[in-house]
Amino acid sequence: MDIKKYVDDLMLGEGETTRMHCPNCGGNNTFTASKDGGAVMYNCYKLGCGIRGAVTTGMTADEIRKRMLGLDLKVRKEIEAMPYPEYVVNPQPEHQLLHRFLGRWGLTNEEIFYDVKDRRAVFPIKHKGVVIDAVGRALDGAVPKWFRYTGQASVFKRLLGLSNGVCVVVEDVISAIVVAQLMPNTTGLAILGTSLGPAQMEHIGDFYKVIIALDPDAMSKTLSYKQEVETWTGKKSHSKVVDKIRQTAPPQTTFCAICKKKDIKTVLDHCYETETFRGWLCTNCNTGIGKLGDTIYGLNKALDYLKGDDKWIA
Repeated sequence: MDIKKYVDDLMLGEGETTRMHCPNCGGNNTFTASKDGGAVMYNCYKLGCGIRGAVTTGMTADEIRKRMLGLDLKVRKEIEAMPYPEYVVNPQPEHQLLHRFLGRWGLTNEEIFYDVKDRRAVFPIKHKGVVIDAVGRALDGAVPKWFRYTGQASVFKRLLGLSNGVCVVVEDVISAIVVAQLMPNTTGLAILGTSLGPAQMEHIGDFYKVIIALDPDAMSKTLSYKQEVETWTGKKSHSKVVDKIRQTAPPQTTFCAICKKKDIKTVLDHCYETETFRGWLCTNCNTGIGKLGDTIYGLNKALDYLKGDDKWIA
């Protein structure tokens, strides 16, 4: 059977996941396929089959438009419980490879299983208390280093305590757990995939503050993630910040603190770095300083230009 053609013929929509009998081994409901970013990832988790891979199918014009505009963030229409494969078991004393790995990272209190077939530490992912996916980490240098068992989950999150509204985006599951252990009340979040999309932003957009903390050698990826997070969640996050500042801000005035116009509608202006109140401004003044970078440096450059002190050289 041409498995890639079979997967392509499923005609999955962006963000959709399906589960069915495996076309290769006939396993009962063991075959999953998920489309993300124009690629369909598939695998069968029945012992002895292990068929897995990806097929690039592309996205329709409507799917591309929705992704660019940030529409339809809730892309998972149906989430199913994941039955553990027969080769994923509770850790036993003889699983020394697993115990050494867990001890190195101090993960003794984690809910972790062991994949005896591929020798992986398996981290379950739950949705409303039900396991819907799991991530396996190879312990002996096997490829791939990380493996997803159903592909239904888009992120791995770990939180110890009550959420403080802060999320730290990291490279992998281990890092997410370490964040939660070192920073109680802060959520460690690992992106399951190579890019950010609607499925991931459905989770990230819920946080008041998002910190990107990837590996030191991933600076370009860090900047890319930062830009994507700002693009997807900027309006929502900004609204949350303003609402919080408004609770302690002085009463709204009807004159602008910059141009001094009176009897006008004003908006709240705040410092983006410290997230503190600065004043009530008219829309034009608020937009103006924002266009100049919301910095004294930007305003001084504009002033130099108007005074003729700053000459542009082509």
